[in-house]
Amino acid sequence: KMSYCYLCGHPTARKSSPDHNFWQCTASGQTYFNNPKPAAEIILIDETGRVAVAKRARDPYKGMLDLPGGFIDAGETLEEGIVREIHEEIGLTSDQYSHLVYLASATADYPWGQELTDVVTAAFTAQIDSSVALVASDDVASIELVDISQFKREDFAWPTQYDRVEQAIAHWQAKAPVSISDNR
Repeated sequence: KMSYCYLCGHPTARKSSPDHNFWQCTASGQTYFNNPKPAAEIILIDETGRVAVAKRARDPYKGMLDLPGGFIDAGETLEEGIVREIHEEIGLTSDQYSHLVYLASATADYPWGQELTDVVTAAFTAQIDSSVALVASDDVASIELVDISQFKREDFAWPTQYDRVEQAIAHWQAKAPVSISDNR
């Protein structure tokens, strides 16, 4: 993955240890690890069990289903990043959904141009009132509250998102509903 040192341009050599593979510059000795890019996604569920599902406006996977979310910016925590992404992609502020609940993490490949990037995604869930207006923007073509049973895993850009949606539904079904106004 890393053919040349980005500091000096010299070739790198692939190395390995019992724990991991890495690349090392043949001139400077600088070591490069294949660390994933951090991302976060949100599973917003209304009082009837419907889930906020987006349709992607851009490649990769333009037109496929997706959950609101995206890459974490430098200097952000996972929580700050998902709050920002929720606002950027569907126009909600943090007072329009319940507290964030960490659900799970997952790894995925993210194709971008000629590159395939390793990503680790933190999945959060929160409750939302069905009367809140969801407005698609940024890289979201459309967003709506849907009954997830009308879709299959393969309808999602990353099929494991479907599994996390099912986890989130089970989480909220096991708990008493949260009042958005009482949560602030």
